[in-house]
Amino acid sequence: MRKMQLLLCLILGLITFSPLFGQFQNNGNVIFLHPTGRQLAVGDNSIADANTRLKVNGGRLAITPDEETLKALSFINPDDGESTFRHYTDKDWMFTEFDMHPSADSINLMLSFFKNTNSPEGKHVFFYRGNGQNEVSASIGIDGRNSFFNTHGGNFGIGTFNPRNPLEVYGLGGIRLTGDSHPDDAFMLLQPDVDVSALNPGGTTHAARITGRRLGHLVIDIEANDAKDAFAIRTDRDFDGTVDNIAMVVQPSGNVGIGTTDPAQKLDVAGNVRVRGSNGIAKVMNGDSNEFIQFDANDESISFYSNDHEALRIFNGGMVAIGTNEVFSGYKLAVDGKAICEELRVKLSQNWPDYVFEEGYKLLSLDEVEKTIQEKGHLPGIPSAQEVEARGGVDVGEMQRKTLEKVEELTLYLIELKKENEELKERLLVLEREND
Repeated sequence: MRKMQLLLCLILGLITFSPLFGQFQNNGNVIFLHPTGRQLAVGDNSIADANTRLKVNGGRLAITPDEETLKALSFINPDDGESTFRHYTDKDWMFTEFDMHPSADSINLMLSFFKNTNSPEGKHVFFYRGNGQNEVSASIGIDGRNSFFNTHGGNFGIGTFNPRNPLEVYGLGGIRLTGDSHPDDAFMLLQPDVDVSALNPGGTTHAARITGRRLGHLVIDIEANDAKDAFAIRTDRDFDGTVDNIAMVVQPSGNVGIGTTDPAQKLDVAGNVRVRGSNGIAKVMNGDSNEFIQFDANDESISFYSNDHEALRIFNGGMVAIGTNEVFSGYKLAVDGKAICEELRVKLSQNWPDYVFEEGYKLLSLDEVEKTIQEKGHLPGIPSAQEVEARGGVDVGEMQRKTLEKVEELTLYLIELKKENEELKERLLVLEREND
C-alpha cells in the first residue's frame, strides 16, 4: 500500500511541474496525465471519455496490500462517504463486495463474491438482506462438484417478486425439463395454467398440465415404506377449497382402489361401475381368452360368451336365452338343446283340473270320444301333432293340466264302467238262482 501511495505522490509531483497535460515514455511504456481533467492513462496517450478518471490499456492494475490491513481497494460514494466497492484478500480466502445503500445505518443491498480455498464450501456469491444487519439473504456457490443456490430459509421466485414457496415460478410457460440423451424437441413440461376449452373435461376452461413429449414413457416411481403406502389422488369433494377425499389409490402390490383406500383385488371399486363401448357394445374380457361378458345397449341385454360363442343372454324384462339369442314372445326362458334337472316345478296361472270332479261338469260320452278320435286323430282338448309343430313345441304346464284332465275323465269313465259291471254281476246272480 505504501508503494502505491509513493507512486501516486510521484505522479502528482510531476503534474505539478508540467503544463496542462503531460506524456511520459520509457522503453515504449506510456503514462498520460491530464491534470485539469483529472485523468490518468497507463499504456495509452489519451482518454476519449471525459468522465473516465483512470484508464489502463494493454495490461492490468495490480494493488498489493500491506501486512497490517486486509482492505486492498475501496471506492467511496461521494454522496455519503461510504464504500460502495471493497476487495479483501488473505492467503486462504478472498472476497469482493458491492454495497449500495444511502446511509451507513440502512443497508439496501450487499453483494459479495467469496472464495475460500481451504473450505469445502468453495466459492460463493452472497446476497445480503436490506435490513442494516448484514444478514445473508441468499448465496450461489460451487463446492468443487456441484453448483447450488441457497435461500437461507427464504423463498426463491422466477417471474415474481413475492414468492410464497421455496420455489415459485410465475408465468404461463411453466417449467421445461430436458434430458441429455434426448433430442431438443423431447422434453417434460410442467404448466400451471393451460386453456383446455377445446377439450374440456369439466366446467372450467383452464387446468394444470404435465406434458411428456417424445420421451418414450412417463412413469411415476414410488419407493414405499410398507404395503399401505400408495400413489393417491385426493380431491376437494365439497368444492370448498379443502382436500377432504381420497378418490383413488394404487398400492405397491398393483391393486387399484376407487372409493376405497384398501383394495383387495387388482381393481376394487366401492360404488357403481359404468361401462361404455363403441356402437353401444362394451365387453369385459378374461385376459387373452375368448371368454367375456358383453353389454349391449341396443337391445339392453347381457351376454356371456365361452370360446367366442354366445352361451347365455339375459334380456331386458328378465327373459333368458340359453343356446339361442331369442326368446319367443310371452315366454321367460328359451333353451336350444337338452336340459336336465333333479326337480322341476310348474306353477300354472289357470285352474288345476279338479273341476272335472265338480257337479255339472260335462263329460263326453265314450261314443263322442270315439267319434272325435276317428274324425281328428287325437283326443278332445289335446293339440294335434300339426298344432304342436306349428307352435314350435308344447307348453309343459298346460300339457300337464290337459293330461291330468284326461286322466280324471278316464277315472270317471272307469267308475261308471265299474258300476255297470257290478249291476251286470247282480243280474247274472239272479238268473243263476232262477235256473237252479
